[in-house]
Amino acid sequence: MPNQLVNLIADAPGTKYSWYRFHFEQGLDAWVTAITNRTLGTLWFPRHGLQYVNVQDPATVVRLESSFSGAPPLSPEQLQAVYGSPIPRCPLDIAVIAAVPDAGVPQPDPEEFPDPIPVPSDDESQAGNDVSDPLSGPALPYLQVEVEYLLATLVDFVPAIWPARTTPVQDDGCGGRFYLTGASITLAATVNALVTSNPVGGTLYTWHVTGAQVAAGTVDMPSTNPAITLQLATPGTVRITVDVDVRTTVGSGIQTVQQSTVRTAKLSLLVLTESQAELAQVLCRLFQETLPIRRLVFPGDPAKRLSPADTGQLHALAVQVQEHAATLARLLDVVLRERR
Repeated sequence: MPNQLVNLIADAPGTKYSWYRFHFEQGLDAWVTAITNRTLGTLWFPRHGLQYVNVQDPATVVRLESSFSGAPPLSPEQLQAVYGSPIPRCPLDIAVIAAVPDAGVPQPDPEEFPDPIPVPSDDESQAGNDVSDPLSGPALPYLQVEVEYLLATLVDFVPAIWPARTTPVQDDGCGGRFYLTGASITLAATVNALVTSNPVGGTLYTWHVTGAQVAAGTVDMPSTNPAITLQLATPGTVRITVDVDVRTTVGSGIQTVQQSTVRTAKLSLLVLTESQAELAQVLCRLFQETLPIRRLVFPGDPAKRLSPADTGQLHALAVQVQEHAATLARLLDVVLRERR
């Protein structure tokens, strides 16, 4: 696990005891797993949720001896007592009480450091890895501790949306695919190329649909159901979006956290009525069968006298128009029926 030595800055010096603080942060996703005392003296951590502490009362503080005397770091249970979590998330405000050197046996001093001692508020800390300028006094300007932390691990995957079962899809003949009104389609979200070094704790799916009626499944809220069924009752474009949230477990023992990684997949469907579908197929046939026609000068134009080659081209064009007369008539019939 990565670790970092940090200097706790004197925040409220006194003649017997002093507060030291540090605002620790390591990116957006990091969790503290241990804190080791790298000073020569004892450190007292205020327990979670208290406004006043007493270094002589173990019910209000957690005592941490120096690592130079062989003392271990704060245990997960002690982190729970101090921060309310066995693996507190960054940014984390580290606040400790230390006895002033050469002050004799530490005793509560009602004049210099009242008993009980008020705990500094987190609101007093500044952004970044510092707290404030050291105040004048007999206390050391800083104390050193070692912080071990856990960083978020890479979770990568590619979500996709696929038909979950065979659905009658139409083709206009030119590669355009569409569905007819009244059809029903079931879609499912899949996770491809999942890369993670941690166990997957679960996957949530949040569907968003516009342009169609939802016949089965949950939309606009997370669920464990990867499928949704749509009733395509209205012609137009149906837009489907799914947010796939893969959750993995980071850490071990009681120092575990759940990491969330979200990726989004999108899909659009075209829905046509029967008459619109017929029109699309007629247009496709017309485009496929009509050859590109080069620009010709009108036969009566005095600017050009028709050659035998030009006459042959006109004859071929006339034959082509005759061949496609039925297709053009069908196209016109579809257009007129659609306008009615």
